Amino acid sequence: MSGNDFDDLSLTRWLSAGDEIDERLAERFRWVARIARAEVVEYLGRFVALDSTRQPIAAARSHDDLLLRTAAVAGGLRDESVTDTPPGWVAVLAWPQDVTFHRGDNMLRDTILAMSPIRRV
Repeated sequence: MSGNDFDDLSLTRWLSAGDEIDERLAERFRWVARIARAEVVEYLGRFVALDSTRQPIAAARSHDDLLLRTAAVAGGLRDESVTDTPPGWVAVLAWPQDVTFHRGDNMLRDTILAMSPIRRV
């Protein structure tokens, strides 16, 4: 993937600022992409998930930095330690904790499904 495949300069800067993705996060990111039915591409040693229109909808860098292109994220999913989030993106915990009666993985999955153009019925 070249830098010209998407025009989100702020996302490119965010990806460049982190380390290459490790295998644990790579597997987690593939899980995110499968839920969203997105294509995973590698860019600068980091991962980006592209929707059917080739627009980025998720990105990952380093050991646990995960971004979603959405504004609707449950508070328990937000990763407040990521301070350089590009506009229009939300940093989420790659492995969220369970909150009250909700499993963290289920909250993350539901958020991904809500932002995906393909909805489950």
